Amino acid sequence: MAADLGEQDISLTTVAPNESLVLPIAKLREHGVRVGLGSDGVRDAWSPFGNAGMLHRTHILGWVTDVRLDDELAECYRVGAHGGADVDMPQRDMVVHGGRVVARNGELA
Repeated sequence: MAADLGEQDISLTTVAPNESLVLPIAKLREHGVRVGLGSDGVRDAWSPFGNAGMLHRTHILGWVTDVRLDDELAECYRVGAHGGADVDMPQRDMVVHGGRVVARNGELA
């Protein structure tokens, strides 16, 4: 499934409430799947421990997945700090206005 997701350029967002609910980030990234880390729990009905801090959520991701090595910690940080931007809005290849191409690959035509 990871290979299919990567081939279709489908990105995913995971959360970190416990290890069994975290997506297999390393396996997904091996197949080119962009993965972000999200936090929707801001002291709400789900949990009284949310604070909307992505560094805090990154800490929780590392804790619940029991990472120990520097590269594992760095990957948790990358997913928490930058992964959401990868998942958010991909760059448009082309913008058409009034039947004419007005931009390609982020540059005005």
